[in-house]
Parts: sequence; structure tokens; C-alpha cells
Amino acid sequence: MATRTRGKEWSHGLWGCFDNCSISCLSLLLPCYAFSKNASKVGDHALLCCIGSTIPLLNIWFGTIIRKKVRRAASVEGDTLTDAFTWLLCPCCALIQEGQELHEMEAKTRIARV
Repeated sequence: MATRTRGKEWSHGLWGCFDNCSISCLSLLLPCYAFSKNASKVGDHALLCCIGSTIPLLNIWFGTIIRKKVRRAASVEGDTLTDAFTWLLCPCCALIQEGQELHEMEAKTRIARV
């Protein structure tokens, strides 16, 4: 059963695809690379995720797992079922949103180190 994680909202909405044009273009033109980049940032194997993201149905499974890890890392509210439906209905928007969230986390980490 899906457990709901309590936390904040996503920094960028699901339809905020062009809030960061470089992430959006990368995700639209090279989704396999963008997916593997996101996966590696949350501790998954980049090459395995890159390959998995190109296989129909398996891409939804991989996407759901990575989205859940991004949510947990960023303390974003949600659950596994919502993650799966997001990847099923709009995988490109999900990929971009996750990339933007990870980018925001990296920026905050860099600022905290200074």
C-alpha cells in the first residue's frame, strides 16, 4: 500500500516545464540522459536507469522509483501511486519537474557551503 510522505510542495509545478529552459531542453531532446542524470543524483545506477527509461512500461516503473527518491530527498509531499500516475500520464513533465527540484537542492547546498 502506498504511504503518503508529508512535506512541502514541489518547487516547480508539473506544468512549469520552462521555468528552467536548459533542464527542459535537455529533457525534451535527450530524455534518456536527463533521466540517468536525475537517477545518479539520488544514488541510483545511471546507465541502468538510462536503459530502463527507454523500454515501454519499464520506464514508468523506473520513473516512479526515481520520483519517490527525489520526493524523499527534497521532503516533498506525495505517495507512490501519485508518482506512478504522474509518470504514466505525463512522463516528460515529471522528468523536467524532478530535474528542476534536484537543481534547486544543489543550488541550496552550494550556497550553504559558502
